[in-house]
Amino acid sequence: MADKIIIWDIDGTKAKFHQAYLKFLNTQIKIDYGVDPKFKEEDLTTYNFEKCPAIISKANRVGLQSRWFLNCLRKFAERGGYASLQVYPGVYQTLERISSMEIPMVVITDRVNSIKSDDLLTYEALEEQRRLGYKIREDTILWYKLNFRNFFSPHQLYFADDISKVGIIKELRKACSYIILIEDSYNTAAENASISETNFSILLDRFYNSEDNSGYEPDRVLRISGNDQEQYHNLTATLEELVKQFTS
Repeated sequence: MADKIIIWDIDGTKAKFHQAYLKFLNTQIKIDYGVDPKFKEEDLTTYNFEKCPAIISKANRVGLQSRWFLNCLRKFAERGGYASLQVYPGVYQTLERISSMEIPMVVITDRVNSIKSDDLLTYEALEEQRRLGYKIREDTILWYKLNFRNFFSPHQLYFADDISKVGIIKELRKACSYIILIEDSYNTAAENASISETNFSILLDRFYNSEDNSGYEPDRVLRISGNDQEQYHNLTATLEELVKQFTS
């Protein structure tokens, strides 16, 4: 493993997941429950859909059952939703610049963990959960081959499953001195920054994570704002500055 490594999340950093899933939710809930929740982007004020006050309020108002969110997320995965997400404009330019700096990159995603249930499951339900986890892996690898063949190979993709995303980061940390995590989850960004003084997180400012920090962000969590193209330009500049600090 190299002295420095850049770790990418997928959804919300490279892939426009939240926008696609919000549209899927509204359509699928109409089909499954016969109601229109009218979820909107401005309802997403925290990273987790099902914990947003406006989402909860609208779900309760139309009488959605407690497992509606997990059921819809599993259907999104089952129908290949993860294989067809749009890429954020500006991502490719950032990847090209990182490649020119010859800094290794890997990807860690929580997609498999996101469809798991905390309930005690029957053998059949566990097998179905495992099968869906395999499909998520296959669709994610396919998406990378279609969109990022020149930057990533399958062995650079890590799927948080039995171990958490931060747990994987800690394992990678044993083999390198500096880690930069590119994230859209404030909690994950803050956890990474707390691991070591040489763990840094770049938090991409999204409409759904602006209220997640409770007014406080650790020193090594760097929030990047701006529209899509401007944001990735700022991300590239921030990466370059951090790398200079590491080598000075």
